[in-house]
Amino acid sequence: MFSRKVIVGFLLIFLHQTDAIKKSSPDGRFAIGVAGRVTANTLQCAVHLTGNEIDLISSEPGGFLAQAFGLIYREVYRSFETYLVELFGEIARRDKRILFSNHQITHEDALKHDSPETLQSFVLERRKAKLTRIGLSGLESTFENIGLPLVPMVEPPSVSEQQSVLLRLQTASAIRNVIEHNSGIINEEFLKLIPGTSYKLGEHIIISTPELGDAISAIEWASDNLNRRAVEKYKI
Repeated sequence: MFSRKVIVGFLLIFLHQTDAIKKSSPDGRFAIGVAGRVTANTLQCAVHLTGNEIDLISSEPGGFLAQAFGLIYREVYRSFETYLVELFGEIARRDKRILFSNHQITHEDALKHDSPETLQSFVLERRKAKLTRIGLSGLESTFENIGLPLVPMVEPPSVSEQQSVLLRLQTASAIRNVIEHNSGIINEEFLKLIPGTSYKLGEHIIISTPELGDAISAIEWASDNLNRRAVEKYKI
């Protein structure tokens, strides 16, 4: 998980380069491309935008920076859900009892596998696929059922801090859904999920540094805490 400083720093560099190229263009026409790669400590990125595209993005609510932050916000939250699904898979490989349920498979599915191990792998992949579709509340219930609540309310430093983390995770999930499925416009579903929000029905979400920082810090806290407890409990 990349820190807020890394992500914001990259964006500011990119925007500075864009502005410099735009000013140097004699007729206002230009394009900018940025390429990167992934290592243990670097961010992969590939961006190519023309001046016309940047002008179009800038005309949207909040301008280009808000649009870029919105895309990063969505991907940061998606990475968190992917982490949760993969962590569940690691635990299930260590302790297959967490796959026990009242769900049934057909005789055909069972007979396709020639060993308990391959059948377990089949069941696990089906379970992981389901986890990708159940949202944050479903993931909360899943981890609660295996003794690993996403945000435990009984550990230090304080319950109030942990309540804040949980609220920021829930808000991040709701905002991600609005960005992904409703063009960033607040709807009734969002207001039901986050009843104390300052957003109004029909308002356009504008992601800025504080919103992105809130999501990243909550995800970092929850991921680090959950990973530590998972290692202790399941020896993964």
